[in-house]
Amino acid sequence: MGSEQRSSTHDYATETPWTPPAGPDVTLVPAGRWWDAIKVPTFVGIPALDRLARTGAVIHDGFAARMYWFIPPGTGRAWDWPALQQVELHSTTTYVAVPAAHHTCPPGLHWHVPPTGGCLTDPAGLQRALREVVDTALGPRPATVDVLTRRTRQQRACR
Repeated sequence: MGSEQRSSTHDYATETPWTPPAGPDVTLVPAGRWWDAIKVPTFVGIPALDRLARTGAVIHDGFAARMYWFIPPGTGRAWDWPALQQVELHSTTTYVAVPAAHHTCPPGLHWHVPPTGGCLTDPAGLQRALREVVDTALGPRPATVDVLTRRTRQQRACR
């Protein structure tokens, strides 16, 4: 698979006790309890998936052209969000539409990578893969400190 982005030896894919709904349709599941969800557009998600050596479950919303990864709750809060344009964190106070476990084919909401062995992806490996794809697709973004420093200077200059 793509470049050799190896995750840590921790096996996140088998850590969560959560299992996807077994019903016939999509279920809204609260984020932040069993997992946080990372939402990306498909043009970022497919290349990121190719860069990951291992991944947990991945939802693909074919109608909205979005993909979702599951990471341990709270682990995405420290990510460098200004550098990750087009990437969103869904945590407490949000819900994620989750397809039934057997929905593994398009059209619509389905499991791009089924949660057969678990659902969590190594957050550091995912962040690295997403950063590479975003930098390639949209150009490198300044680090958070640079953005905040520049914004503070602009505010002071306007006074």
